Amino acid sequence: MNDCLKKYAVLLLMLVIHCMLAHHVYAQQEVPVKKEWLLYDLLSAKDNPLKLTGNPLPVYDSVWKAVSFNGIGDGLFYDSISLYGLKNFTLEAIVRPDSGGNFEQRFFHTGTIRDDRILLELRSTRRGWYLDAFLKSGDQKIAMIDSSKVHPFHKWYHVALVMNGDTATSYVNGIKQCSSVVSFQPLGSGHTSLGMRQDLRSWFKGAIYKISITPRSLKPGYFEKSKYIPHAQ
Repeated sequence: MNDCLKKYAVLLLMLVIHCMLAHHVYAQQEVPVKKEWLLYDLLSAKDNPLKLTGNPLPVYDSVWKAVSFNGIGDGLFYDSISLYGLKNFTLEAIVRPDSGGNFEQRFFHTGTIRDDRILLELRSTRRGWYLDAFLKSGDQKIAMIDSSKVHPFHKWYHVALVMNGDTATSYVNGIKQCSSVVSFQPLGSGHTSLGMRQDLRSWFKGAIYKISITPRSLKPGYFEKSKYIPHAQ
């Protein structure tokens, strides 16, 4: 083998080794993946990770198997931070708000009780409900709420909160509700509650089918889709 061929063989071997090492390092890294919570399945499982307060019930309303909350004492705890460490994310929920509940209702709360946290809330009126997506990060408190965007009760809705860089945007059925600039820092401690605020108040009346978290910001065209929920095209 002449010198040129030897040099070529050595370079080729070095390139193969480099690619193998790079692949090994990448495989060892923890790559964030999409999380999905089907509440009916979680609540029905024998070894489910949820802690209950009150009596949230598995229900089937001819559309989905979901979990219903009575608006006065039903809630679920999940002993983790669902958005831990995420700077950019898409938080989605499929919910059915029912009439007759309190004015202020929280159906998703992650982080701490009073410090850094993210909540999906609604305000219940006689005309219907409107969304409030709340974030606290450091000294900032952002309540994204528009009381003119009212939705009827007793229907299933897709709700989303998208964090993209320093901009947070909320959606109902793929239609933008509010947007705000925030210097958001990823959550690092706390827990998650469903159907209530973590300090056992602001109870949600209605049902939750699904919570999903994607570790990147999505545009409405890539949100969860369902034939039961109208989405903006």
